[in-house]
Amino acid sequence: MRLREFIIEGGQVGQAEPGPTDARKWTPNKPAPAGWLQAWRGDVRTGAVETLPLSFNPNGQLTKLLSAYKWARDRKLLPAISPETWAQLALVEGREDFGYNGLVLDNRPQQRKFMDQVMQAGMTDYLNLYWIVFLHEKLATAQRLKIPFYRVWNGSSIYQTRFNAQATALQDPKNKPFLDWFKQQLA
Repeated sequence: MRLREFIIEGGQVGQAEPGPTDARKWTPNKPAPAGWLQAWRGDVRTGAVETLPLSFNPNGQLTKLLSAYKWARDRKLLPAISPETWAQLALVEGREDFGYNGLVLDNRPQQRKFMDQVMQAGMTDYLNLYWIVFLHEKLATAQRLKIPFYRVWNGSSIYQTRFNAQATALQDPKNKPFLDWFKQQLA
């Protein structure tokens, strides 16, 4: 039920507007803001596409995180992650930050070495730096365990059906503009 999700996850109790990274901006009888991306999630139980869309601000955190990733990818600091995988992560998480909750800075030698490498490549924004290091750690874990990146994202394989449902949802014509936007951002 979207309205319940909106109230519980979208903001604090009594807050009229959703939180800054929450894509559940749907409210009854109110269209999404002009220019926002809309995407329809896949329903794990039925295999169909949900009837109510998620809305994403294309000028918000979604774009900032993808731009930082693209910057690192173009400098060969991170490998390529497909636009489809990024779109799936956005749909699974339902948030403009892909479910990113920050980086634990524990000064491991590998972490410090990679942070220095990213800063030497020219990254001066610490929020983007932490995001890039976070991605590097997730990708390294996936490579070490020989499992797909998206399985490492949530730390468990129980989300596999959710990712599969979103892969199916991305094939729906309603989600073509959403997927095309990711392809354009990462080109």
